Amino acid sequence: MSASPTRTLVCCVCGQPTRGRQHWNRDAGYGVCAEHGQQTADREGEAVALSYYGERGIHWDVEGSTFSREQKLTLIFRHTHRDYKSGKGADRAILIFRNGTSLVPLDALTDEEIAKELPYALSKEVERKTKAKTLS
Repeated sequence: MSASPTRTLVCCVCGQPTRGRQHWNRDAGYGVCAEHGQQTADREGEAVALSYYGERGIHWDVEGSTFSREQKLTLIFRHTHRDYKSGKGADRAILIFRNGTSLVPLDALTDEEIAKELPYALSKEVERKTKAKTLS
């Protein structure tokens, strides 16, 4: 039996995106990032981390478990309402508040702006994938 493919999950500790496999002890769409899984293992032991989050390397801390900047920007753009982003065929840009509302190209977003927009985009991505799974 082969392991299921990895998927986008939301870290249940910090809310940042991570790649992993769903563990039965987590709500659908949630897992743990490598950093917080390791902190739990260091603080409470590997057995506790296993019971909370599943197996390291299978459910969390898997190869390629972090998102690139481009992947984060793609998620943010996908889940920004069409009234708040550039249209098709245009350079990808979204409305951001910078001393007033500005249409900012995705490549010009700061790390702080990405961190602010990403949790919403991730929650919408989980909803999208859950909905697609129930329809199939």
